[in-house]
Amino acid sequence: MARSQATSNDPIFAVLIGVLVGWAIITLPFRFWWHEPFLQIIHDGHWQVAILALAFFYAALYSVVYVRSLRRDFDAYIKPRTVTRNQAERIKRILRAGTPHKITVKADPHDREAFEYGVQLRNAISAGGWEVELITSKDPPHPSDALSMHEDGFQKRTKEDDERRNVWKKAMDKAKVEIPGMSASNGDEPYKLYLVVGRRPIDIRPKTPRVIWIGPWQLRRFY
Repeated sequence: MARSQATSNDPIFAVLIGVLVGWAIITLPFRFWWHEPFLQIIHDGHWQVAILALAFFYAALYSVVYVRSLRRDFDAYIKPRTVTRNQAERIKRILRAGTPHKITVKADPHDREAFEYGVQLRNAISAGGWEVELITSKDPPHPSDALSMHEDGFQKRTKEDDERRNVWKKAMDKAKVEIPGMSASNGDEPYKLYLVVGRRPIDIRPKTPRVIWIGPWQLRRFY
């Protein structure tokens, strides 16, 4: 998994800085007002146990957060995409509450993962009472990365088309099926709505960490 090098080495740098600061405090030729109490603390057995326990807790907590970030990356970029039972139920419930419409699901037949995911999406939408056509032709719109919504004959859409499209988009949003791509074309054909299933994203860009503060310490969590 791609991580920025500076971020992945943060724990190592923190430990090194802590060791250097502690060594400097102990060996400094001059004394601050807190120097003697500090020496008493670090030579006290109870404090040593407490400091080691706190360090272990910090390391364990950081490890848990890091492993969870790896699991999220695994689910997002390696594990085959699937429509869960909960997602299918939400799509079905919301679509059945509105007026049935027609949608075309287009998937790349040469990408097995994308095609199987498209079949699952077709089944979930069809269960909501919509008429779903699954195609694998080489004609536009062409699949790219992830999912995208395409509207053909965009200028010819009616108010009813807008309402049905919004209901379908709402069902996808409530089911947490992310559709980051959107496109439209103004052909001579009547309005037609597509769900285009592209390959799963393969580029994992560096992520901005979210900082979690625990007293004077901080953990970095990735999303």
